[in-house]
Amino acid sequence: MLAKKFRLPAQSVIGKKGQVIRGRYTVTKIFPGAVAHGRLAVVVSKKVAPKAHDRNRLKRLAYDVISKPNDQLPAPTDILVTLLPSVTDETSERGMIKELKSILKSANNE
Repeated sequence: MLAKKFRLPAQSVIGKKGQVIRGRYTVTKIFPGAVAHGRLAVVVSKKVAPKAHDRNRLKRLAYDVISKPNDQLPAPTDILVTLLPSVTDETSERGMIKELKSILKSANNE
C-alpha cells in the first residue's frame, strides 16, 4: 500500500479538468499537483465488482504496481485511475497491470 502522503483523496479532483488517457481497462486522469510529490488514487465502482472484497483486491493490485512511489510517480502531479468493467478475470488483471505501468512511464516522461 502507498504511504499516506502519496495517496490522493479522490474527492479533491472531482470537477477538475486534466489530461485523460483511455485504455482498455482503465481511464486515467492526470492533473497538475498541489504538493511537491506525486499522488495517486484508484477508483473501482460497484458496477465493476459488486462485492467489496473484489473491489479492494483490484485496488490493491493497482497500488502494487507502484512499489517505490518516489521513483515512479511524476513529481508535481495527481493521478486518478478509474478501473473499467472489463477488468473481471485474471488475464484482464494482468493487462490492467501492464497498462498502468505504461501510463505511469509515459507520465514520468512528460
